[in-house]
Amino acid sequence: MTALILFDDAAACHLEPLALTRPGHDLRLGLETIGERWRKAIGAKRVTGLVKPHLKGLFPEPSRSPSEAIWINARYLPTPALVKTVRASAVVCQGDDLVAARATASQSVAWLKAGRP
Repeated sequence: MTALILFDDAAACHLEPLALTRPGHDLRLGLETIGERWRKAIGAKRVTGLVKPHLKGLFPEPSRSPSEAIWINARYLPTPALVKTVRASAVVCQGDDLVAARATASQSVAWLKAGRP
């Protein structure tokens, strides 16, 4: 199974003050978090996300072992059209924003070390 990893980009600062105390993928929209919505939409068993240094240890983080992954920008919500595009494409961009990308195991390891794709 491909891992599902959500990340915050530079524009995630616009989600503050809410994003000061939790990663973007853990922000709640009604009963579900953004991460839970993506997990259901993609059909993943589990979702993890990158967290800011001051939040490390408070939220589950991706495994550091190599695995294929779909990386998704937590600022985007899973609409039916976007989910279809993510499933069919290796890279999804909207303007200059990286929305989602499929990564090999080695790419995932490199992106984890870098802190983002």
